[in-house]
Amino acid sequence: MVVSVHALLTRPLARAVQSLPQRPPFISVVTDLVTTHAFWYDPSVARCLVPTEAAYQRGLALGLAPQQLRVTGLPIHPNFVQGLGEPAAARQALHLDPRLPVVLLVSGGDGMGPVYEIARAIDARQPACQFIIVTGRNQALRDRLTACTWAQPTRIYGFVDFMPTLMTAADVLISKAGPATLSEACAAGLPVIISGAIPGQEAGNVRFMLEQEAGVFAPTPGAVAETLLAWLQAPAELARRQHCARAAARPDAVWQIVEELVSLSEGCPSPTWQPVSSSVPPLRALASLPD
Repeated sequence: MVVSVHALLTRPLARAVQSLPQRPPFISVVTDLVTTHAFWYDPSVARCLVPTEAAYQRGLALGLAPQQLRVTGLPIHPNFVQGLGEPAAARQALHLDPRLPVVLLVSGGDGMGPVYEIARAIDARQPACQFIIVTGRNQALRDRLTACTWAQPTRIYGFVDFMPTLMTAADVLISKAGPATLSEACAAGLPVIISGAIPGQEAGNVRFMLEQEAGVFAPTPGAVAETLLAWLQAPAELARRQHCARAAARPDAVWQIVEELVSLSEGCPSPTWQPVSSSVPPLRALASLPD
């Protein structure tokens, strides 16, 4: 079978598959939450696996039949499900104070966005918390933040491979509206202060989190800081938001997707990976793969 996990590749792959003398099942796995590009929904798909009901309804509106669509959730790494553990254990592993709330500010793998400004706006209000900032591969940002004096215990990391532990230890996440990060946060029961969103693509993600009451949109550093302070000063509201985040999660999405793929592949003959003509060069690479 052929599986597409990127909107821009879905239609070219669909046309390439249709050119084969034996057509294997073609599946698209949608990895945007709500504002999904029309390219995801090619009419030739055997199945289009979507993360939300909104994405399902968009597929119907774009001409797919109900039997072509399944709501599975957005796939996240199993460590965000199986490896979360208990908050107390995560805080102990990170050498954090078990008595103070933990605020996690992330900036994606490349350390993008007004992270410095948000961090300093929070620090200026001197909240009673522990602060963890992840700057990704942005060494200049990490150095700049490390040089600061902080009003609360603050840890600054670069690129990390233990994000599930950080999310388990945290009480609040501050992040832009990336679909994977939001899905991971919900799996961890972590409400999100959304500091920004890519116009169009991520706008629906903001709406989704607001509708689920699992997050709020605070598009300026000052708004982020004020929202955080309000949450920390209202433990019952913060606990409610944590419950809403957990309720919005689909932690078994990755396994549902695999089960769907397996069920579609059972009983299908092994495809002959040969293009109809030399005009489809990308498929030649597939000829060397095992069936």
